Amino acid sequence: MNYALSDSMHMIPVSHIFDEKEWRCIEVFKRRAKEFIAIRAGMKTGIIRVSMQRHPDGKYSGKASTPNEDSLIPLYLAFRHFYLEKEPGYFPKVANIISNCSHDEKLVLYLRKIKARWKGTQSDDSWLKYKGNPVAAKTVLKLWFNAHFFHSDIEKEIELEELNSVLSTEISRHCLFMAVHDAGLAIGNLNKSIASLEQKGGSITFPLRLVDKMPTTACTDATKPRSGHDASC
Repeated sequence: MNYALSDSMHMIPVSHIFDEKEWRCIEVFKRRAKEFIAIRAGMKTGIIRVSMQRHPDGKYSGKASTPNEDSLIPLYLAFRHFYLEKEPGYFPKVANIISNCSHDEKLVLYLRKIKARWKGTQSDDSWLKYKGNPVAAKTVLKLWFNAHFFHSDIEKEIELEELNSVLSTEISRHCLFMAVHDAGLAIGNLNKSIASLEQKGGSITFPLRLVDKMPTTACTDATKPRSGHDASC
């Protein structure tokens, strides 16, 4: 769901005047998105691959070419501004504000897909199971952020240790990275679309092809490995 140089763009003039609270959310989102995109652009990730196997006891093993942890800390720190509900730049909040500024049918559909993309990056992975339930990306984010990267919540530390005992630390780290990576695509698309948006109007621009193309995530059901087999994503 990225922009291409050959894309035909659809521009929507906006006459809506955002109130101070709305505009602060948009302004913070745009500023933080610029920081996030710059950090991501400076990372040399190469081709991200993972191979994993599910064993009869329900545990997993595998290998993943996830970037090293030190290089990911700035990315995760920047991502928190879009992930935490109390932040003014919280992604769903900003997307909803933009949704209310115009009733253009193409914009409504585009933002619906942008929000679906974000929601998809936070949803359950139907192949990975933990305690009998699909592993939710938002759970992986919550545990790693609160038990390892930014806080030392003892309960979350125990939960993360239990999760990693099933998934393996390597696969768990990979799930965290891919959740942030995929959400970053939605952040970048929305930020580019509202680059010309101002408090008293402006415009919103996006590729027409995105109105007709449903979003995809880094690993779709078609690429999920079956038990006992490897798969790359």
